[in-house]
Amino acid sequence: VFSYTYLDSGGNPDTENTITRVFYGANDGMLHVVDDADGTEAWAFVPPDLLGSLKWMVEGVGHQIYVDASPKIYFHDVNNDGYIDRSTDQVILVFGERRGGTSYWALDVTDPDYPTVLWTINPGLAEFSELGESWSEPEFGKVKYGDPEETRHVLFIGGGYSEINTQGRAIYIVDVLTGQKLKEFSVAAGTATGMTASIPSSLTLIDANDNGFVDKAYVGDM
Repeated sequence: VFSYTYLDSGGNPDTENTITRVFYGANDGMLHVVDDADGTEAWAFVPPDLLGSLKWMVEGVGHQIYVDASPKIYFHDVNNDGYIDRSTDQVILVFGERRGGTSYWALDVTDPDYPTVLWTINPGLAEFSELGESWSEPEFGKVKYGDPEETRHVLFIGGGYSEINTQGRAIYIVDVLTGQKLKEFSVAAGTATGMTASIPSSLTLIDANDNGFVDKAYVGDM
């Protein structure tokens, strides 16, 4: 559930027109968005990588699994005032597919009635080849990155689930605004040793010195 309060043309909070949307994934193959005011569906999004398997709801046997994970919202509030300035701020919804697939999707829902796809990542991309089923719900934070260092708004995800531990043996740090991989911790990337089991869990992020940047992350594996 996310409530939107925009700044009006004068730069003041338009509190009389706050709107609330409920976002949820379902095993009918869609991410649904519902207007909290009256319960009507505003729109739904079918991840393109699942389009080819929708027919199994009719032709298949048993319960089919599609958008099986919970979406998360990242509020990119540039001046941290708690309101959406349409000219500078972004509201980004990110979700995986859990048992339904291996992709993550990011939608720009700054205007919740007119969403756009920002990016997607999946194991078909060379830089994300270790991804398994996308079980790990994203956790958001900030890091210093590059030379010279700059602030990057990121998400942390585990590599995902694999029944026989042949995929998902990684942790990824991804720029939430662009989908760029900033860091991969894995044996394959040469940045971790002994990481031989898949990681479907969500991470817990720690800001040890309370300066607004992630210092440590804890996670469980298979």
